[in-house]
Amino acid sequence: MNTLATSSVVLIRWPDEADELDGLRMRRIPRLLLVAENESPPTDGDPFQDWIRLPATDSDLHARIRALELRAQATPDAPEMPGDGRLRYLGRWVEVSPIGERMLQALVAGFEEVVSAAEMQAAAWPTGGGSAGALRIHILRIRQALEPLGLELKVVRDRGYVLQPTPSQQSGSPSPAR
Repeated sequence: MNTLATSSVVLIRWPDEADELDGLRMRRIPRLLLVAENESPPTDGDPFQDWIRLPATDSDLHARIRALELRAQATPDAPEMPGDGRLRYLGRWVEVSPIGERMLQALVAGFEEVVSAAEMQAAAWPTGGGSAGALRIHILRIRQALEPLGLELKVVRDRGYVLQPTPSQQSGSPSPAR
């Protein structure tokens, strides 16, 4: 694993350093996979990841790095769950219940991706239990907690939930803090 002195992009040799990807993905660190000549590149829709096959020219390598830097700058920062009962986002935070915190950990890990209701229920009650009605109540409480941060929890019918910035956050105008 390497980084260039003037870039935040991490260079990963694929597949030799594949075990580094999960940690970088969770921290939303931009990464360029240097794919070995006879290897297949991974298929991943993550905007913080790209690949280039080796050997590559310096100009191609720098172009891919610059494209990753630009995508990372254009992608909103992800919220954080530091494990102390708070959800942090863009310098602000809200307190959440222990069940809400477990549910939000699943949503933050899949920020802007669909998290199924089954995954949410398993996160909320890891030893089992919890009904669909109880899940809905906790979803409502989470939605209320998210509002002052400029985040929203959307339902994707028959699929699950998506944690994402509110439309005003996505356009760059901050939501009012309460």
